[in-house]
Parts: sequence; structure tokens; C-alpha cells
Amino acid sequence: MKTSFTDAELGVPNPEFYRRVWDSVDIAAPSVGEESGGFFILTNVLITANQTRGSCPEDETIEGAVCTSDKNCLKGRPLKLGHGIMTGKCVLQTHSPYKTCEIEAWCPVEKKHVKHFPL
Repeated sequence: MKTSFTDAELGVPNPEFYRRVWDSVDIAAPSVGEESGGFFILTNVLITANQTRGSCPEDETIEGAVCTSDKNCLKGRPLKLGHGIMTGKCVLQTHSPYKTCEIEAWCPVEKKHVKHFPL
């Protein structure tokens, strides 16, 4: 299966990141529960252009992410509803006046803005 939205339908920068070929990895067969014998087809995907594994500031809207010093960021611990594991460093946000705990995660972290596409 392939997604082939037009640039106008996507309405996002770098629309080439959203045109993808989907394969069997995108279909999961549940092993237990009410859905035994069934299958799941992925219908919702969050994509952040140029996202890679690394270290970056946590989203300042995540509870507990805003910090004033490294002491506020417990190394090796996740934040509830956070995007990764804290590195123990308190760092300045790139586009914000806030300092937040640095995390090991997919970076940059996914922000809350989500674009929905009709099925």
C-alpha cells in the first residue's frame, strides 16, 4: 500500500516525508484478548520530519519537564507522558525561553500540533 496525498491535501512543509510505502510491519496480528484471530491495520501515524534518535530538550508542556538546574532532571528516569529518558541535564529550549530536562529520544520531540486527514 502507498500513501499519495497531493501537496495541497497535506498542507505541510516537506510533503515528501508523508508519502510512504506501507508493508507488513504496519499490520499487527494481536496474540491475545477479544481480537484473537483478527488483525489491525494502522490508520493513524504521527510523523515529524527529520526526526532522528538522539538527545534533545523535552517538550515544555510535559509536566515535570521545565527545570532550573541539572538537579531537577533525574538521569535514567522517564517523565509521565514524556517522550524519552532523562539524561540528567537541564538545557535551554531551541525556540522557547524555557529550560527543560534533556532526554534520549526521537528528536526533535513530537509537538502537540496534529494534522488530521480524512479517510
